[in-house]
Amino acid sequence: RFFAAMPPTRPRRVGRAHDASYVLFEGLLGERQLRNARAFAASDAVQAQLSEGILFDEKTAANGYASEEEENEAQNEGGPSAAPPAKKQKRNVAERRSRIAWLEREAAEGEASPVIPPWLHAQLRSAARTAHRLLGDKLCPIGVDALGRWTPRYEPVQYTEYGPGSHYASWHTDSELDSDDVEDTRGVTVVVLLSDGAAFGGGKFQTRARGGAPQTIELKA
Repeated sequence: RFFAAMPPTRPRRVGRAHDASYVLFEGLLGERQLRNARAFAASDAVQAQLSEGILFDEKTAANGYASEEEENEAQNEGGPSAAPPAKKQKRNVAERRSRIAWLEREAAEGEASPVIPPWLHAQLRSAARTAHRLLGDKLCPIGVDALGRWTPRYEPVQYTEYGPGSHYASWHTDSELDSDDVEDTRGVTVVVLLSDGAAFGGGKFQTRARGGAPQTIELKA
């Protein structure tokens, strides 16, 4: 079944610099869509899959920080963990404390990951396409085919919860130049806030281009 998205309302490009532009959407989700998205996030299927959010970057790798899956695998094979639990906990608290779940686009055999509602995925795709149209393929290198149609690959959607005391204290790059890793060649990242901004304190969303001054982006549900 094909789901057509509602056109994103009032998309606005912020910044004109080559490497410091983004697109801000006001009203990406309507009131009913927002209620449905919140209900989905609170569902048993999503909540049961929440796990510790871990920051992976070059600094993390250099310090020997292991994911929970890597530690379990090492223990199952009778080998030592790549990082002591105390070190693992210390680095996680210092850099990121959150809970995440991965939302697949389609159900996979043998996988327990929840499936994102098709209408919600369609809305995120519509936002990504609008960003590509406004910023161009140079800033959003998704690519087009011989007929001029864009040819994106979609990753699973990351749903994240930040509770009291949670944070993302380290800078994270969604895309790396000249990387052979598919996950480092992202052309567009879409960030959606589901919570009412008046319901919490802190939690500001920031970006920083090429080591420049941080920019705080006021997200609204």
